[in-house]
Amino acid sequence: MKYEDIKKLFEEEAIINNVRKLIYDNPDVPFWQHLEEHRREQIERNESGELPRQVMNMAIWNLIHTKRDLNMYVKHGMKPTRAWKVSHVKNYFGITGTGQKLLDRFMEIFEAVEPLYIGEKQ
Repeated sequence: MKYEDIKKLFEEEAIINNVRKLIYDNPDVPFWQHLEEHRREQIERNESGELPRQVMNMAIWNLIHTKRDLNMYVKHGMKPTRAWKVSHVKNYFGITGTGQKLLDRFMEIFEAVEPLYIGEKQ
């Protein structure tokens, strides 16, 4: 094995361990449940020989849009829509805090999940 391959393997393992830690801290959070449901559906679809469907993972969709919305709320003091509430974000992702601390905790989840689900596939 080349050094680059070993380094990449350790980086991938570190990413997976970060996600595992976040999940074990809050296993009953809707975000992690939706992420796991989608993963199971993909595994079942692959095992059954069914043609793969390109379906956007609901949890990832919410993660991407919440990053946009929470940044706008914290940095500019604007709600993205009239019905948007910070409490929805807190409950869905299982995070607490206000203002910048809330955004920092959310970004911790985003940065842990992003390389696995949003990053470029090679």
